[in-house]
Amino acid sequence: MPPVALVPPVVVVPPAAPPPPKPAPPLQEVSIGKLPDPKTEPAPRVEPPPRREPVVPHTPVARTTSPFEDKKYIPDPSYPYTVLLGTFQNQKLVKENIAKLEDRGYRTYVFTVDQKERGLFYRLLVGRFKTAKEATKMADEIKEYGEFNYIKVYSYVK
Repeated sequence: MPPVALVPPVVVVPPAAPPPPKPAPPLQEVSIGKLPDPKTEPAPRVEPPPRREPVVPHTPVARTTSPFEDKKYIPDPSYPYTVLLGTFQNQKLVKENIAKLEDRGYRTYVFTVDQKERGLFYRLLVGRFKTAKEATKMADEIKEYGEFNYIKVYSYVK
């Protein structure tokens, strides 16, 4: 039998244990002032925060008449076409445009639209025509002034 070499045994040393945690510092006594004795003293009154009024959505005022009653557009099946020059919320702008157009000889009308939460809108119209072709001719004539960005032949009659 051949000679056997003796190997010293391997000793495994476990890693060092972490140090124990430090104890928590002792609790300190804190004074919160004198508490009222419920039998002899009333509790201090705490004021609630100021009350906020709820936000109420805008409710439009009922509108019965338009400031343009004398210019009111009433659809007529005999003359179903008109020229729509724009829709405005500003009454002053509508009045200025009416004056300008009437000085040039155009017959103007206003169709008032109540869009409830958005308010009143005024559609500025020119003329009454039997055919779309007649209304288109008028629209082209007004376009030449270059004062209106939105010009459309329109029919309120179905």
